This record gives sequence, C-alpha cells and structure tokens, in this order.
Amino acid sequence: MSKGRTLKIVAVGDGAVGKTCLLIAYTQTNAFLVCFDLVNRTSYENVKTVWVPEIRKECGRDIPAILVGTKLDLRDVTDSKLIVTKAEGKKLADSLKMHGYVECSAKKIINCDAVMKAAVRACTQASKPGGHTCKIL
Repeated sequence: MSKGRTLKIVAVGDGAVGKTCLLIAYTQTNAFLVCFDLVNRTSYENVKTVWVPEIRKECGRDIPAILVGTKLDLRDVTDSKLIVTKAEGKKLADSLKMHGYVECSAKKIINCDAVMKAAVRACTQASKPGGHTCKIL
C-alpha cells in the first residue's frame, strides 16, 4: 500500500457472530468483511439472502468482499447438523464472487491476522487510489 493511502473496510453480519461492530454507513468503503457464525446455519444463509444483497444494493458490485466464518473454536464441539464446513464456506464465497474466504476465532485468536490480510489484499488489488480513510471494524 502506498504511503499515506488509507482504506475503509466494513464488517457486516448477523448479531453475535463474533464481529465487534456493524457500521451501517457504507460511504467510501473499500472492502467488506461479511461475517457469519460457523455453528449457525441461519447466519450462513443470511450471507446470501441479507448481507450480500444489501452490500450490492447500496454499493454496487465493485467493492470487494471477503466471507469470514467466525467462531471456528466451536466447530468441533457443536452438533454436526448445525455446523458449516470449510468446503461450504468456500463454495458460497465462490458462488457470490467474493474476494476470499477465511475462518477464524476471535476468542482463541485463530486466523484473525489472516482476515485482516485478506481484507487489505482485496483493497489493494481492487480499489482505485483516492485517499479514503481506513477503517477495519
């Protein structure tokens, strides 16, 4: 990233999926982290029925989005009918033409750096220079 250039990255997703906040104002956004709970099928389904349509309606299709499966630490201790597999997450990200798929656990600090790296990589590959403010939420 060039010196002085900033990016704004917005995290969206259902409540209690592991993200720390939801910013409703999408102006000057460079990328989205679309978060869902890996042990909650409804949260997973809402990616395609709620969050991606919302982003595309408000911002168009040019803003990169990364699909983020959260609560990875709970996958092995949850009823198998409820969990979303890595293959399912990857397939959904591909079908929605997202810029990547990452699974993480904020509680156990697993892959959190990979989420941020994916967001920055998507921004630097897809966004145009313009001095936007960087906000990774």
